[in-house]
Amino acid sequence: MFCPKCGTKNEDTARFCMKCGAQLVSIEQPRQAPPAPTAKPKRRPRSGLRVAAAVVVLLVLVVVCAVIVSMTYKGLQLFGGKTYQIGE
Repeated sequence: MFCPKCGTKNEDTARFCMKCGAQLVSIEQPRQAPPAPTAKPKRRPRSGLRVAAAVVVLLVLVVVCAVIVSMTYKGLQLFGGKTYQIGE
């Protein structure tokens, strides 16, 4: 490889000229682009599982509300067998 500044012949692997110290520009083989990363298949969201969980939670809430409402209107029989009515 020849120095572009002074024209001195240098080794092909040299980065700087032996005579003037100028940086040598090597003509490299064009580099191949690295292989494109393979795309992983996207996972489908588990929306079916979320819907089922939401339905179960909703059913539990409905049952709990129904029990509370029925106890409110019928009167509660708490410990000791005493019945309490709302509004008394």
